[in-house]
Amino acid sequence: MKLFNLRRNYILFLIFIKSSIFYSQNLPIVGFGDISNYRVNTYDVPGSSGLDLHWYGGIRFGDKSGNNVMQITNGNVGIGTTNPRAYFDMGQYISNGQIGTVLGRLGEGDGVGSGTFLGVQGYATQGDDFRNVKSFSLVHNFYGQTNNSINFYRGSGMTGGFMTFCTYDNTEKMRIDINGYIGIGTTAPDEMLTVKGKIHTQEIRVDMKGPLVPDYVFATDYKLKSLEEVENYIKQNNHLPEIPSAQEIEKNGLMLAEMNMNLLKKMEEITLYIIDFKKEMDALKQENKIQEEEIQKLKKQNKI
Repeated sequence: MKLFNLRRNYILFLIFIKSSIFYSQNLPIVGFGDISNYRVNTYDVPGSSGLDLHWYGGIRFGDKSGNNVMQITNGNVGIGTTNPRAYFDMGQYISNGQIGTVLGRLGEGDGVGSGTFLGVQGYATQGDDFRNVKSFSLVHNFYGQTNNSINFYRGSGMTGGFMTFCTYDNTEKMRIDINGYIGIGTTAPDEMLTVKGKIHTQEIRVDMKGPLVPDYVFATDYKLKSLEEVENYIKQNNHLPEIPSAQEIEKNGLMLAEMNMNLLKKMEEITLYIIDFKKEMDALKQENKIQEEEIQKLKKQNKI
């Protein structure tokens, strides 16, 4: 049943009172004679009913003239904007350093400059140079002071953005750069993880490829340097073969995986030296034993 046919650019809201005088399960208010695109209706829900509101050009809510709070257009919902460009578009164009959206607030203080809240802060990014420009921050504010934040930067291209993470007094502590490198205590990470400072951990696991592990030292065709060759190398270079010098380590740093494998190689070579030394000692002992037996025989013969 059609109650009203609104042909002007406004809609008349009625209060439907469920009573013995006026009761309807489905009495729509229709605009422009088009019930599909312009209507105020109800729909059934268990034990009650819901409001079915459709208006082709969009639906706008406001609290005073010129102050539009919410807009529904083309299936998009906007809060603080009359031109929502996504299913849910919250906020408006944000001036530099302005809190545009408060996501959550504790019960202490009401204003943006007071209380504790989590919000989205925007920055001016207009201009000719967009390189390394901060666009947005997810900030934790405490009475006007940003305690910590996650910051999103534009890069030099469409896909060149990076992120920073700030803690005490909103000071940067970590970043993920455009290459995916993570820097802790540094703004210029040069590997997948760069840490400027000490690391405390229980265990580090390093994946190694087979050829790097020096088990080849125990192969029968491995050419083990003689101790004389090692001694001459040390005299000339002041460090072991295949081990970087102190000057090289100071300049280039210490490659832990490579160094550990080189040290393991030296231990394996030392093991071979010890095995050879034991063989020589055993041979000398056997030779001494034979000589001792010969001496004892000679002594007995001389006594006779």
